Amino acid sequence: MSEMDQDRVVYRRTEPQALTVSVAMQVCWVFLGFVLLAVSLTPVIDGDGAARFSDLLNLVKGERPIDKFSSVQLFLSMPLYYVGGLFAAAQAFVGYFNFSIFVLTAVALWFLLEKDQRFFVVLLLLSASMFPHHLRYYYGEVLSVCLLTVGLLCLLKNKKIAATLLLGLGGAQVPALLPALALVLCYVSFRKRNIWYLFYMLLPVVLMAADNWLKYQTILPSAYLNAGERAEKTLMPYSGLPGFSYPIIFGLLSILFSFGKGLILFVPALFLRKKLQPATAQDHDAIDVIDVFLVFSLGLVLTYARWYGWYGGQFWGPRFFLFTCVPAAMILAFYFTRMQSGWSLKALFACATLLSGWVCVQGYLYGNQHLAICGENKSQLELLCWYVPEFSPIFREFVVGFTSVPLARVFYVTWCALSVLLILGISAFKAKAASPSR
Repeated sequence: MSEMDQDRVVYRRTEPQALTVSVAMQVCWVFLGFVLLAVSLTPVIDGDGAARFSDLLNLVKGERPIDKFSSVQLFLSMPLYYVGGLFAAAQAFVGYFNFSIFVLTAVALWFLLEKDQRFFVVLLLLSASMFPHHLRYYYGEVLSVCLLTVGLLCLLKNKKIAATLLLGLGGAQVPALLPALALVLCYVSFRKRNIWYLFYMLLPVVLMAADNWLKYQTILPSAYLNAGERAEKTLMPYSGLPGFSYPIIFGLLSILFSFGKGLILFVPALFLRKKLQPATAQDHDAIDVIDVFLVFSLGLVLTYARWYGWYGGQFWGPRFFLFTCVPAAMILAFYFTRMQSGWSLKALFACATLLSGWVCVQGYLYGNQHLAICGENKSQLELLCWYVPEFSPIFREFVVGFTSVPLARVFYVTWCALSVLLILGISAFKAKAASPSR
């Protein structure tokens, strides 16, 4: 055997070994992030979460849940409740419900996404998205987003049973998501020329009807549509109206561009889809997956643009649009793994990543901590937190100053900052390695 042939054999043996080491390092880094997140999270059960927990207690006692929120989260929370009860800490364990769901989702993404993108997507969701803030509460958005995210990926991977179950539970968990789910199923049905995809709407509708029957002994009415479901009347011209009463144009402008709730600030990568340049068949497949998630996001925006409470109450950021973090992470992952050229494009994606990282850090460290004024006097000044830059949570600390935060959270956001720099560094290294030498 010649010396050159020997070198080739050695290369073939070492390449899989190097790949294995790389994957192991990725898993270890992500695992470290989850550990730091779990240690620093200190979740609370308040607001809508308190109402959900109260219904969970009713269910555990064999009584009927009475609140307007779906019962899906209650049933899925029961294992944590009973395990926590063994340690006299049932509420504390339930507080980690959304964190547990997010961990399971990250594992599912690791196996369902392409190998070259999964590390970036999971890392971005952990370090440059709105997820960490949401995990601090027992609200319903995390569960619905996680179920629908994995469900849509299973749908596209032709895993029919898993897709049916996950999309059914995800749609029933937040009934307002059903129009978006119907829209994305119509889109997939059209793209794949298969009308049977529309039948995935059956289970969420059936589960929603069953939940109504459990609570109200009827399948038709929704507590979200009764006349009492409205916010306080303020100086805003369309406040105090019930249901889907908000002018859609103003709703769209506010959801997309407002300083305190706008997706363009909180999820900037969402608007960079057209900058992606697929070059291979595999690239086109990845873009198709992103487009499916963007269609669902469009359905969310169109639905909530008419909802009287499009802003999500006094919750930090665009509460109802947590799902958009997933396609945003996919867009960034696609770009950073494809090493697309052009300094202006690199700067644009780098800025979007850095802004997303700051949104994550600010939300996790401070949230609405310095915005109590927006909830005073029956929320008469809440509009400040929607539209005025100085009262936007992502700018607020630059106005009032950066107060001290728990040390454990400092460790986690340090990990987040390093993760963002790691993503940018890997991308820059790959781009340099791929560029032709002079």
